[in-house]
Amino acid sequence: MPKITISDKKEPKKSYSPSTEDRKIIEFLDKRVTSLKEFRSQKLLNNTKSIEDIWREADMEYQPHELNAEVRKTLVSEEDGTAARFVKLGQEEGWQSNQASPDFYVKVNTAFSILIDQNPEAVFMPAGKRYEKNTSLAYANWKNSWEVSGAKQQVKNFLFNMAKYGTGYLRTYPKIVKLEKSIRTEYYSDQPEKDKYEKKTLIKYNDLCRESLNPWQVWIGEMTRPGDYSSIGDWYFEKEYSQDAFDLAFADYQDSGFVKPGQNDGEEGKPKDSITVGFYENDQKDVYCIWVPSIKLLIYKSPLPNDDGMLSLIHAPWTLRDDRCPYGIGLWEIIRNDSVLFDRLMNMSMDQLVLSIYKMAFYQGTSVIGENGQLVIRPGGLEQTANASDIKFLEVPGPGQDSWRGLSYLQDRKDSISGVTQQLSGKFAGKTLGQDLQAKESALERMKAPLDFILDALQQEAYIALSWQKQILSTPEILEYADTETLAAALKEMGLADEEIAKYVEEASSPQQGTNLVFGSEPDETGGQRKFANVYRESQYGLEQDDNGELIESKENKFYRFGTDLPLGRLEWRGVVRIKPQSVLAPSKELTKRMKLDLFNIFVPAMQNAVANISLFPAFLPSIKQVVKIFEEDASDWMDEEFLTGLVEASKQPPPETAPEQPRISISIKFEDLSQDVQAQVLEKYTGLKIEQPLFIDAVSGNNLKTGAPQPQPQDLFVDKVAPLKKLGQTSSEARTMGGAINSAMQVE
Repeated sequence: MPKITISDKKEPKKSYSPSTEDRKIIEFLDKRVTSLKEFRSQKLLNNTKSIEDIWREADMEYQPHELNAEVRKTLVSEEDGTAARFVKLGQEEGWQSNQASPDFYVKVNTAFSILIDQNPEAVFMPAGKRYEKNTSLAYANWKNSWEVSGAKQQVKNFLFNMAKYGTGYLRTYPKIVKLEKSIRTEYYSDQPEKDKYEKKTLIKYNDLCRESLNPWQVWIGEMTRPGDYSSIGDWYFEKEYSQDAFDLAFADYQDSGFVKPGQNDGEEGKPKDSITVGFYENDQKDVYCIWVPSIKLLIYKSPLPNDDGMLSLIHAPWTLRDDRCPYGIGLWEIIRNDSVLFDRLMNMSMDQLVLSIYKMAFYQGTSVIGENGQLVIRPGGLEQTANASDIKFLEVPGPGQDSWRGLSYLQDRKDSISGVTQQLSGKFAGKTLGQDLQAKESALERMKAPLDFILDALQQEAYIALSWQKQILSTPEILEYADTETLAAALKEMGLADEEIAKYVEEASSPQQGTNLVFGSEPDETGGQRKFANVYRESQYGLEQDDNGELIESKENKFYRFGTDLPLGRLEWRGVVRIKPQSVLAPSKELTKRMKLDLFNIFVPAMQNAVANISLFPAFLPSIKQVVKIFEEDASDWMDEEFLTGLVEASKQPPPETAPEQPRISISIKFEDLSQDVQAQVLEKYTGLKIEQPLFIDAVSGNNLKTGAPQPQPQDLFVDKVAPLKKLGQTSSEARTMGGAINSAMQVE
């Protein structure tokens, strides 16, 4: 709730005396609240009971109990005085079974534990291009409010009331909790009486709050229709406060001092010294009121606090009673008749089982007539007789198979008609894991109607939450300062970072006024100027800004302050919110693994076909996204659309021009055709052998003039003569191999 400033502070009044306008509002509230309460107490459409009668039955049946609860009980001690137990007195038939099956309790808690087990996930679809860039921030704000407020437990209570009473109510509103605390500023260990304290106001909570309201404390308009939140018109609810809690919550209100404890309506179930406070909202008259109904004292009146004119209430039925009736049908109404028959058959079977085990004895003798001329059957009963041979035991057969089959049939019938089957509570009868998973999936399908109403309510709640958050985050704390130095010091004390303080100082130093951060000044009593600055909230989001200043999802959380880091215009968002059904259900590891494997087997072949024909990828993309959407997964978690789009764009570009490949020329030359000089160069290059030419060679014959022997040719070394190579420590085969390598190398070059 935004901070309410009480203006025109006057001297405290000695007694409560409302103004003429307040009297009119009190008269209106008195008549309207009475009308709302009378409407709820009327008989339901085509029914002999009112919804309050059905709720009383549900309250009685929900708690584990005995059927004949009116039987008087007392605590009787054992002979030694060490133990005690409850026993029934004044009833001859006390041995008979009178147990009521706790099936209603079990079914409510099964639904309670299955349907809401985690914070919801949602898909935000903007209503126009102007809201598209704010979608990530709107989703982050909504998601962050669930984490901060711990709203999951309140939604579970909302679901509990839906299952138990047939209708649940949830209120979403801004909440601020302040506490006056004395902080010790000076400490003396030896003289504690000298310790000095300073009063400070601690803000323990200041954010959005979701509160589940008990249906007994809520009254809604007569024209309310299920699924149509605009049809509520007005609604009223009451809360109980202790004196301390009342003083803390309403201390700033002018006439709250006239409210004393013990002034409630004295209704059953209310604490003796509590204070009942009523809250009324009307979107058609644009009225919001707080009053104490028992003494008809108006605490506060104003237009609706929500700037968008939204009521803070959402409601949902478990199943529809009638499209003209705002009250749904809960689990107790569904299984009531079968539960009565089940309890009767169960107790009769147990009684017969007791008689078959704990036999009753008869004897021949003086007739003993019981009350009203009838004998009373008592298991183990035996009267004293002189002739023991006259005693005969009553042979009572045990309950046959028909009894147990009948009980099993009734139990299965209750499971079937309620939709809360044994598979939801973890009982399976399948031979394989696949059969059990299929059974649980089928059981969840039976809960589709209640789950749809829950999702519809959470979607409506998201619109209310976004509207409140826009008000909360755009409402600054006003800071008064004298100069830039005091401004910087005050901002630092409030926890602002240095770069944020620099923005304030820069704007305060500018001659322009009326801007976002430093918004103006006014003269004070001394002739000086009182200057003011706006300090907006800081929030933590899993977002980061890209090069264009757009907010995109990030794995790391960062802090952003509105007004300095983010403009207030980013809070504006309109669109459609869709809650993911699987996100609120209790997660099943096996079902999740199976679902992801099924999606993988469909998704991967589809992507392979799309990438193989990358130019046709834009045509494949919508169908691929639809497949992922069916499995309620985010397509961005399965593919990098930006990368694939880049491949598509690249495929549209013409291939780059390349120089024509030059033809490769291969030349083959025989070694023996080379001149001696060239052969010697080849040998030196590829074998390391250096052949020196003789100094005296016959020019005609080529023989050595000194020895007369013919000059050896280089090619002969690799045909038959390998002696020069053998001198290097090589075998004949190695020499021939090297010769082949030389020839090959010459061909390559």
